[in-house]
Amino acid sequence: MKRFRVSRRALLASLSCYASLSADPRLLRALAQDLGNFDEELSASRDISSKLAAEVLEAEYPIGDEIAFSWRDLDFDGRLRVASAAAGLASAGAALETGQLLERALGDRRELAQTIAERGVALIPSPDEVVELSTEKAGVESECPSKVDVAWDIVLDSMDLLDEKELFKEAFRRVEGSEDAISRLESAIESADTDRIIDALFSLLDFILNNGTIYALIELAGERVAGKFLKALTLRLLPFVGTGYALTALGLALYRHWDRLFCD
Repeated sequence: MKRFRVSRRALLASLSCYASLSADPRLLRALAQDLGNFDEELSASRDISSKLAAEVLEAEYPIGDEIAFSWRDLDFDGRLRVASAAAGLASAGAALETGQLLERALGDRRELAQTIAERGVALIPSPDEVVELSTEKAGVESECPSKVDVAWDIVLDSMDLLDEKELFKEAFRRVEGSEDAISRLESAIESADTDRIIDALFSLLDFILNNGTIYALIELAGERVAGKFLKALTLRLLPFVGTGYALTALGLALYRHWDRLFCD
C-alpha cells in the first residue's frame, strides 16, 4: 500500500493561501475558530457514529418502526453536523480546506481521503446533500424474488448504488477475495438461518468497505460507477468517522427490504 502523502499541488496551493491569510490576523482568527468548531462537530459525529454502529450490530432483526426512525434521525443529525461545520471552512479557500480536512481523516483512511480528493469528489458533502435515509418499506413483488438478488439489493441500496447493481456486481466479482464473501452470503441464504443471513450481509459490507477492496473497485468499476461509489463513501463520512453511518444505512436497508428478503 502506498504511503500517505499530500500532493505537491495541494501543498503549494495551501501555502499560498496561508501567505495571503497571514496578512490579516482577523482572517487567521476566523479560520482557527472555524477549525475548532469543525473539530468539535467531528468529534460529536464520531460519537454518534459509534453509538449507531453498536446498536445496529447488536440489534435483533427485524427491527421495529421506533428503532428505524431513531437510527434515521441520529444518522441525519450526525452527518449534517459535520457537513455544516465543514461548509464554514470554505471561506478559507478550497486548497486550504482540502489540506486541513486530510489532516483530520482517520489514520487508516487518510490515503483513501487523498484518493477521493484527487478524483475530484468533495471529501465532505455540502449540507444540502445530506438527506435522511429512507425508512419507506420496499414493495413486495407478486412472486417472491431470489433471496440472493434481494440481498444484493439491500447492500447496494445502502450505498445508493442500486441503479448500478449489475455493473457493480461484475466489478466486485473481479476483486481478489470476493468469492469467499459471496459464497458466505449464498450459503447463509441456502441455510434459511436468519441470523446467518444478517451476519453475512454485514460481513459483505465490511469486505466492500475495506481499503483494499475500495481501491480495487475504483479501478475495476468504470469511471461512472467508481464516482458514485466514492460519493456514497463521503456521504457516509467514511474517511472521517469510520463505518458507523454505512452500517446504519445497511441496517435501515434491511428494515426496508425485510419482507422481500423473507418472502414466503
